Amino acid sequence: VVIDDIDRLNKEQILFVFKTIKTLFNFNNIVYILCYDEERINKIFDEELKIDNCYLDKIVQDKIVMPIIDNNVLCNIGSQCILNLISIYKIEKYDKERLKNVLNLIFKDFQNVREIIRFINIISISIKCCSKLGLDICDFITLEYIKFKDLKLYNYIYKNNNMFVSIDTNYNIDYDFLSTDKFNEKAKKFYEDTFKDNDNIEEILATVFPYIDNYRKNRPIKDNYYFITDDRKKSILNKRCHNGRFFKCYFTIKHSFFTALNYLLTTFINNINNNKNIQLEFNKIIKEVHPNNHDLLFELLEMRLDEINDREKIFDYIFNNISDYEDEVRFLGLNSNERAKILLASIINLETDIDKQKSYLDIICEKDLLLLDSVLYWLGTDKYGNTKEDDIYKYGKDILCNKLNILYENKVDVFNYKKYKRHFCWLFYRNFDDKEKYKKYLKKIINKDNIFRVISECITTFVGNGISYQYKESSLKELFGLDDLDEMLKSIDYKLNSDQEKVKELYNNKNEKCFNGDIDFNNL
Repeated sequence: VVIDDIDRLNKEQILFVFKTIKTLFNFNNIVYILCYDEERINKIFDEELKIDNCYLDKIVQDKIVMPIIDNNVLCNIGSQCILNLISIYKIEKYDKERLKNVLNLIFKDFQNVREIIRFINIISISIKCCSKLGLDICDFITLEYIKFKDLKLYNYIYKNNNMFVSIDTNYNIDYDFLSTDKFNEKAKKFYEDTFKDNDNIEEILATVFPYIDNYRKNRPIKDNYYFITDDRKKSILNKRCHNGRFFKCYFTIKHSFFTALNYLLTTFINNINNNKNIQLEFNKIIKEVHPNNHDLLFELLEMRLDEINDREKIFDYIFNNISDYEDEVRFLGLNSNERAKILLASIINLETDIDKQKSYLDIICEKDLLLLDSVLYWLGTDKYGNTKEDDIYKYGKDILCNKLNILYENKVDVFNYKKYKRHFCWLFYRNFDDKEKYKKYLKKIINKDNIFRVISECITTFVGNGISYQYKESSLKELFGLDDLDEMLKSIDYKLNSDQEKVKELYNNKNEKCFNGDIDFNNL
């Protein structure tokens, strides 16, 4: 018979148990295993019961002192319990080596098995929610450990999120507009105060938050520049806590827009990989996501292209529908249309067959030269580790320049060209080595009927507190070799529509920013 936790009883109950075993329950062939903290029991007998603790010698005939559990054993016990939970909830996507390091850091801070059991009992409920949300299991376990050990610190992290979120900070709860130097100064003081005399907690949190890792390694906590790096991509795909898109989810254990978007996209990828109709599936997800968030959808899809079996279907759908995606200028961000172009560039880049890559570029070239120019821009950046010396980039540039040369040789009026779009003239500027040659060509085709398209080529759009525009005289000189269009504007003998009136006003307010409201440049 095992009787445990005797030391947790009060003094009367303790004495009752020992007396009862000695007298009432003293049966033949019955062995009692009494589990208790000897130091506490002796103290109760001496100080509270006023009984000589030698009394116990009459009851306890064989004393076995439990050995102190080695810290490595505690780590193994705790780690195996966590791994069992991960297996039960079928969590497969995680970094095994990283999890091993995190668990070793966490469980070396536990003093006994009882404490480990309490922690496992608590986390066994919440880890199921983590699995459903698809959060990073290492980050999740670490924060649950902080909550278990120091609830005050756990809440402090949530309230001071700007000191912990280092990627996609614009989606953070409390975005910090401090300069980099000021932020680093403030953050260093914050970490010094927070982790004073608590190096183990600091070390554990450094596995979750890069800011803390930088602080520990005496590096600048925050960089001066923001780059789209593999670290950012991994933080999004793995839903890391230091990414502003997911930080709050680790504390609320609820879906956010971004976890829901991931779930939608996972369903979409599974369906098209199982040969569901691409048109129907794409239409479904496009309708599910608000148009203002299509840029986020395309960005995430681009990151997950390697999960898709037949990327050509994605290319065809995006290419055929690209004009439907919002292309307004964004403040410090890319719009849906630009994200769609990056998606096309990524599909081409992932293609291993050079002939197939060329066929993609040929398809784009036949339909839209500006689109080809944009796709080539992304293919030529270091986003994919490419350079402008790569064969596929050179091929794309060749077919683009050939098309432009055909327009030039045939003296086509590009302003009335069926494939004309605003900024078309800049294609010539970027791709003609002989600038004077193309200026003469364009100058000859300018007339009163296309003058507003000419002016629109010299207008810059700004986004801040609303949309504003600015006509730049220098662009007219740079693009067309002209000083002004005053005389030609005076010769106009037709009624101007509202968009033409706005463009004319911008021209008259040379080099000044004007808040004219939206201008439909396709209506010129």
